[in-house]
Amino acid sequence: MREFENVNAVIFDLDGTLIDSMNMWADIDEAFLLEYGVAKPEGFSDAVKKMTLNEAPQFFNSYISPPLDEEYIKRHIYELAENFYRDIVELKDGVYELFDFLVEKNIPFCIVTATYNYLAKIVTSRLKIDKHSKFLLTPIDISENCTKRSPEIFSIACEKLGFSPDKVLVVEDSLHCIKAAKQAGCKTLGVYDDFSKDDWEDIQKTADSSVISLRVLSTL
Repeated sequence: MREFENVNAVIFDLDGTLIDSMNMWADIDEAFLLEYGVAKPEGFSDAVKKMTLNEAPQFFNSYISPPLDEEYIKRHIYELAENFYRDIVELKDGVYELFDFLVEKNIPFCIVTATYNYLAKIVTSRLKIDKHSKFLLTPIDISENCTKRSPEIFSIACEKLGFSPDKVLVVEDSLHCIKAAKQAGCKTLGVYDDFSKDDWEDIQKTADSSVISLRVLSTL
């Protein structure tokens, strides 16, 4: 797999990269707003996916009147998502094969995700993709203000993996995360996801390489 030449470690995104869950988050946004009589505006979920868990409630409240308690918004979104992660969401194609390859080549990897830490642990455990991952890192594990829009989280992940960023490959489906990873000095591999299809052309231009599916890597 030429994408992994001169790579000492790998950082994987979770939603949209390893698991097929991004459309679920869009459905949750819509269901939440409809409970309060608000039709989801165009572009709403695209905006939310770039936010921290602390930023999103404020954004929801900008469409809801009277505004809700922000802690309630966090809890309710969590409740809507928990059953999905616990029972429904599935792996994207080619994940097991890619993980087997990395284990065989002794290339360590981790998962860095903006998803709630507890939900991420539920789904990675159920789908058995936590077995060989060195650690799971979320922005809230670092600070309340940390996001995946910033290179900070990728720099910290590289440090925890024990390698300089130029030896670490970040595998991502989101354009803003690919940009942040490149700012951190990491190599980047863009992965197609239907939810991010409008950004696909820019992802291909921005990332060092790109694939339509992780399955493609097993044939290279």
